Amino acid sequence: MNMETSNSATDVSQHSSTSFKMKEIVEVISEYIKNRSESNAHLLNKFFQAYIATIDVSVYNPDDVYCAQFYVSVYELFKTVDPQSNIAWNCVDILTNACRNSHARIRLVESYQFVPVISRMLTTELDSSNKKRVLVLLQHLTCGIKLSYEMSYLPYLFKILCQFIEDDDQNIVCLSLSIICNLCFKNISAVSTLTRITDIKELTKFCMRRLQGSSIQLQLCKLLIIINRLYDDSIPRKTLLNLVQPTCESILESLRKNDTINLKSTIDFFIDTLKAENVEVFKEYTEYVKNIHALIDLINSRKKMDPNVTPIPPWNLDAIAYILKFIYIIESNKLANLSVLYQEILNFIIEWIPHERVTYQASLLLKLIIVNLDQFNNSKSIKILNELSPHLDFLLNLLQRESNPVNMEGYKRLGALLQLNRVICKAMSKKVELKLDEQLLTNLFAPVLSDDMTYGNLPQLNFKEENTTTTDYVNAYIHAVGLVFEVSQEDTKWLGMLLKLMESRNVHSLLAMGLAGGDSEVKQVVLELSKSPMFPTGKVAHSMENMDQLFYKKHYMNHPPATTPAYHAYPLMSYNQMENLDVLLKEVQTLIREHNISNISVSQVMELYESKLAALTQSEFAASNVSKAASEKCITLQHRLSQLSSVHNKFCQTIRQYEINLQTSKNDVNKLGIYLKEEQEKSDKELKLKEKMLHDLSKKLGEVNSKLEQSEQLLETKEQQLKTANSDINNLNNQIKRLKQMLEQKESKLVEVTGVLETITRMAASQSVLNGISS
Repeated sequence: MNMETSNSATDVSQHSSTSFKMKEIVEVISEYIKNRSESNAHLLNKFFQAYIATIDVSVYNPDDVYCAQFYVSVYELFKTVDPQSNIAWNCVDILTNACRNSHARIRLVESYQFVPVISRMLTTELDSSNKKRVLVLLQHLTCGIKLSYEMSYLPYLFKILCQFIEDDDQNIVCLSLSIICNLCFKNISAVSTLTRITDIKELTKFCMRRLQGSSIQLQLCKLLIIINRLYDDSIPRKTLLNLVQPTCESILESLRKNDTINLKSTIDFFIDTLKAENVEVFKEYTEYVKNIHALIDLINSRKKMDPNVTPIPPWNLDAIAYILKFIYIIESNKLANLSVLYQEILNFIIEWIPHERVTYQASLLLKLIIVNLDQFNNSKSIKILNELSPHLDFLLNLLQRESNPVNMEGYKRLGALLQLNRVICKAMSKKVELKLDEQLLTNLFAPVLSDDMTYGNLPQLNFKEENTTTTDYVNAYIHAVGLVFEVSQEDTKWLGMLLKLMESRNVHSLLAMGLAGGDSEVKQVVLELSKSPMFPTGKVAHSMENMDQLFYKKHYMNHPPATTPAYHAYPLMSYNQMENLDVLLKEVQTLIREHNISNISVSQVMELYESKLAALTQSEFAASNVSKAASEKCITLQHRLSQLSSVHNKFCQTIRQYEINLQTSKNDVNKLGIYLKEEQEKSDKELKLKEKMLHDLSKKLGEVNSKLEQSEQLLETKEQQLKTANSDINNLNNQIKRLKQMLEQKESKLVEVTGVLETITRMAASQSVLNGISS
């Protein structure tokens, strides 16, 4: 727990540090726009160099408030500085680095629209390296671009790109063709602009005559298909066949270079071209198995490298997802027999499916393979399914990880994993039902079964607009119901949950939404559920009838009928031109009335034509200026919307975190309340026991107190005796001192007497000796 808290604190600290740096660089850019001094330019370039060199692409996350302001500031900086200045080139490099973050690149394409200002940097005077810098950035920013009308910058951009196609450098030619294809892909206005700027036939002939290589051939095929669609829906068979081989080679080369943008555009175009009427043509290509095997081998080859000898760069997870998407399209359309690669593909999927950015595509492909294996029902398919068995716990753990999604991407992954587990349940029911946790699905359905959920909380469906007929939110829960239904067929313990779901009004609404606006797989799940005797047919039908506002947008509410726009009268001609035209018209009208049309001179007709042409030219020029101004205003509003979206996302995250904390606090309070009640009951019991013990102790204390009083009295007596004894001891000590003094005196006298006696004895002895001598 402490480690998680520490990691969370570290992440918050890093995020705060990044936001602070972004805020600082935004302020520096604003200051430079106001005052273009050398010091400000030096400081700005210093910041730019740091962000250009950074490896961590998370600093470019567009959902961050200051990062959104940063992109807007860079756009304003592009508009104000010289296109060939050092600061402008630093902006190009920093945006190129930002495009490594796939989320940031999408937002740069859809919201910030840098293409018009970057197009100004393209000139024929640039050297090859600078051309490549700008073209690479434009390739990133035009991949997936949507142009609803003819943009004012397109003619100039197409003209420059067509000139670059004549360059000697093959990379510049390929990049230029790639940008042209990106701009024209699904954008009719761009195609019409290109056809006005240049002769497409001459352009393709020139490229085919002078240029070679699979990349060039791929871009030419794409351009021919795009142009052909403008005039005719059918695509020549030869063109389609010429597309496949360069596509496979380009995918392999892009993967080898880790060029995710080119990989994405190539695969997306291949999928878009692969329509029902073209499937049989694409099946004529026989190298799909070989190419897919080469792709998987290339990805696995890095595992064989020694990191101590050669640094191993990590694979871009988006590139892995696109490769899985490519394999899925080939297998789902039966373009080749990939069953010989099933084991290899299965191992590849199991390795990469844990990564969030790969989970969705990996789950869809694994589901498709399991369905095919279950249909084959031969020894080889049974063997592959048995080899999948050890990974069931791993796949269920993934489902557990994704069971609480926080955004639509999460619901998308959850829906794919639920579909995967559902087909696994069909193919390997006995093994799955033993491992599938009932509590997992209970927690998963908690938001739907909650009483707080209302129709207003459900995502709005727009039935008539393309690609918005359903939501991943609805899909995920319908697939979850389908999974419960599937496991209930094998184990009756799940019938209770299935019955509870079928009785929920919210589930009725979800089933109705899926049946009305879902894709074929979602509708198939609902129809399979309808076979169950528990299926509430009448209630689902009633929900479909009463929930039109969830399936359709009210056209007159959300999109009021457009009134006739106010007519803006532009001065098409000067007053002199108008007077001359009036005179000319009167003369022509007179000749017509007099039936003298033959007398009308060619010069008069030409004058009328020139007047009309001049008027149209001026009108077109005025309309072009209005369109350009409207585009600038639109870009400004989109920038403002992006900033507000970032602020909104931040507030939503704060609110969600607050709700999570609030719910956690409520749970803690409930737990503490239960704990408090238990502790109070325990305390009451302990209190009674302690009171009884206290009473016993009080009784014993009284006895001890009486004994203590007696002891105190005895102590006083003893103390008095002790005092008397001490007094006697003092007296005796004094007597001893006196006796010692007397003893000392007696001893001194004894010493003196002893000395006298010794003297007398010696004298006596001497006298005796003398007497002996004398005798």
